[in-house]
Amino acid sequence: MRVRDATEADKPALVALQLASWRDAYRGVLPDAYLDGSLAADLRDRWAARDLGQTVTLIAGEADGFVCCLLDRTPPYVDNLHAHPARRGAGTGGALMAALFARLRDMGHEAVALTVLEGNAGARRFYARLGGTEGATRPTELMGHPVREVPVTFRLDRPGG
Repeated sequence: MRVRDATEADKPALVALQLASWRDAYRGVLPDAYLDGSLAADLRDRWAARDLGQTVTLIAGEADGFVCCLLDRTPPYVDNLHAHPARRGAGTGGALMAALFARLRDMGHEAVALTVLEGNAGARRFYARLGGTEGATRPTELMGHPVREVPVTFRLDRPGG
């Protein structure tokens, strides 16, 4: 699967992918009215303001999925990993994370972190298969809505992560 760096021209595709992913994966976690309403505008605004130069943002295939890692944190933080709902289970997420891990290693990073929603069992299993280590569940907010998240850390000096 081809993985490439995202450009400013890709931002509409990133918004569309994240919107489709959230509407599929977060139904019942975030209010339906939000998912079907103002989420689209919130994501457009968030991506319009994001400086891709401060991230590693990679796209797989023909916009089958993407990963965005923020570089202004220690360790770097995976803010988004999304595969189009129709492409889940097809290796998109694994290809994106492998490419991200390689890029971060090349940049000299030893670890990368992310958070996953507590109830997202599939994603938690996926991250465990990649070598992620979970921390303690904690309350937080996602786009202004209360949720519980689990921090996950990957060591980049080990196989997998």
